[in-house]
Amino acid sequence: MKIRLGLVGPDDAIKLISDVIKEYEDTFDYVTLTQTIYTENIAGMINNIKEHIEKVDVFLFSGQLPYTIVTNNLDIPRPCFFVPHNTTCIYKTLWQIREEGIPLDKISFDMIKPKEITEALHEVGLEESTVYASEYEEGKELDPMDIAEWHFNLWKSGKIGAAITCLYSTYQALKAKNVPSFRALYPRATIRQTLEQIINEIARKRLKVMQIAVMLVNIDNFNAITKSRGSEYAVQKIKIELLNILLDFAQTIQGSVFSFGGDDYIIFTTRGALLSGTNSYSNISLMNQVRQDLKISISCGIGFGKTVYESERNARFGLSYAKDASGDCIYVVEEDGSMTGPLGKPYMLNYSLRTQAEIVKIANSIGLSSTHVSKLRSIRDQIGEETISASKLAPYLNITERSARRILKILADKGYAVEAGEEASGKKGRPRKTYSLNL
Repeated sequence: MKIRLGLVGPDDAIKLISDVIKEYEDTFDYVTLTQTIYTENIAGMINNIKEHIEKVDVFLFSGQLPYTIVTNNLDIPRPCFFVPHNTTCIYKTLWQIREEGIPLDKISFDMIKPKEITEALHEVGLEESTVYASEYEEGKELDPMDIAEWHFNLWKSGKIGAAITCLYSTYQALKAKNVPSFRALYPRATIRQTLEQIINEIARKRLKVMQIAVMLVNIDNFNAITKSRGSEYAVQKIKIELLNILLDFAQTIQGSVFSFGGDDYIIFTTRGALLSGTNSYSNISLMNQVRQDLKISISCGIGFGKTVYESERNARFGLSYAKDASGDCIYVVEEDGSMTGPLGKPYMLNYSLRTQAEIVKIANSIGLSSTHVSKLRSIRDQIGEETISASKLAPYLNITERSARRILKILADKGYAVEAGEEASGKKGRPRKTYSLNL
């Protein structure tokens, strides 16, 4: 199956990239979304991308700026790449300037790292040249017209004899003002390197989609249910009805269900089928159906790994955490040791089960487990607020508010939290203290 590319950028860059793609005609199909990048054109560019999301597998941008503008303003559910402007494009452009007989003693650059400029000039014997560099801050949106004005002012004041720009819009603006300017375009080898990265990434993703997924299901409070139902027939009936519900669920995720004969069940499927059947975990109706139809609850652990054994082991980790969280929930454990859960709950977190040296150091210092420290970091990032109170912390850790206050006090005593103020509790009594975490 060919990889469908969406090419985003101005005409000259897209023509060069598409020429190289022809060397990979058995690997790529592509559609061009030609765009000249102006700040007032962002909305049109975003809409153009939206219209093509379902038509492509990967978006390839002509440079870092269009990549940044689009990815900052649109959550794209597709891998995105850009062809980098680096040292190789400097050599190509310097050669062009020399061929035109323009002195190389005073030059301005944009979008290229100063270190790469210095290295390139040194290697071609131009280390004595006066260089002005408009360094690009990664992730920042820029107006090409502002960059054009920067080059123009340098030229107008006699500080440069030529401007080198990576941006088509900037290049056109400088030409209109008669500034000796040159468009830095990458050589074909750089484009090939980017295309090879795309091929490897898509191959990795396709392999990951086929990765074995194991889901372990356990009936909560099974012993209490057995006693309350009064007869073995009633218990067996519940197990049969649960198995039927699990079979229906397994069908939606193209999986197979096996019963261990007691209160445990196991489902085998693939990552791709599981994510597709649950809309990336956003639509798992299984828990509600069991609760409503059978008047019981279940706990689930989902595991991924390089082998079936590893996937099942991670699923058991997930099930264990679901049980520790009082059941009736799902936890997912990835092959890298990261855990997400409880799925669909207001207090869902993502954190690592594999302890880093820094986390172990903090945990030993404050007397908490490494998992608790990882959770606290995740909670800090999840709530998106500078401060947290015990009342907000408690549900995430599945502990009482009193225990949460104790943890925050320990963190403050050890220097990992700072008392930031108070918030009204809405009830009689003293206001709640809030803390800023420094983990």
